[in-house]
Amino acid sequence: DNTWWGISYSLPEINKSERYKIKRKLSLYRFALLHPGFWIWPINTKEKIEQHLKDIFDHKNCKVLTFSFYSKDELRKIPDLWKINNINLEFKESLEYIKEYREKHNLSDPKDALKAKMIVGNKIVKQLFKDPLLPDEFLPKDWSGNDLRKAFFEWDKLTTEKSKPYWEKIFKY
Repeated sequence: DNTWWGISYSLPEINKSERYKIKRKLSLYRFALLHPGFWIWPINTKEKIEQHLKDIFDHKNCKVLTFSFYSKDELRKIPDLWKINNINLEFKESLEYIKEYREKHNLSDPKDALKAKMIVGNKIVKQLFKDPLLPDEFLPKDWSGNDLRKAFFEWDKLTTEKSKPYWEKIFKY
């Protein structure tokens, strides 16, 4: 509905570590820096951001507001804040990585399947954490986030099943 969270804060240099903690937490919850000291994120009531960021919402040096963008021109700038095109390119490369890894590696050996699960999982999970989870209206038409998520879940299911005899032996199920 075009309503956004805005979180503004100002901390003196002496509170550098506290300032870093706030910036880190906002980044982890996929807020983007609109202007120095002002972070934004589209409101999605299902996410319960107020609960997850309660310490920031209650912080004496933080101000929380909700707002809507005034013009369509401002809205067009949103994808650049999250570097959507760069992320999409990385997602496409990651999709290719899964495909090539599967073609080049034998997953019939349970030990090799577990190794493949961990190697690919390490790379792809890091990529998936880059997904800003923005509403579709801010994503390019060829957005690969959903495709990557689906490909990874299929990969994980396959390698879990193929590696099961190996890890069952280790854990003596």
